[in-house]
Amino acid sequence: MHPPVTVLQAFGVDGPARPLAGGQGTSWVAGELVFKPDDGVLATTNERVRSPGEGAGLRDEARRYELAAAAIGL
Repeated sequence: MHPPVTVLQAFGVDGPARPLAGGQGTSWVAGELVFKPDDGVLATTNERVRSPGEGAGLRDEARRYELAAAAIGL
């Protein structure tokens, strides 16, 4: 599933995301960032440690995505 535009904007990415070859076929590259659907473990952990209401808007839109890697090509 393609990352929502709001997720890309939240990470400061202006350009479109394109599928990243290899792996399970679920990763997307946009700018210098790689996005991958979250398996739920990270979202569950973050919800337990984050204070109530902190980042709720972004969390609701982006909970299925996590930052998989930064700086492609380094």
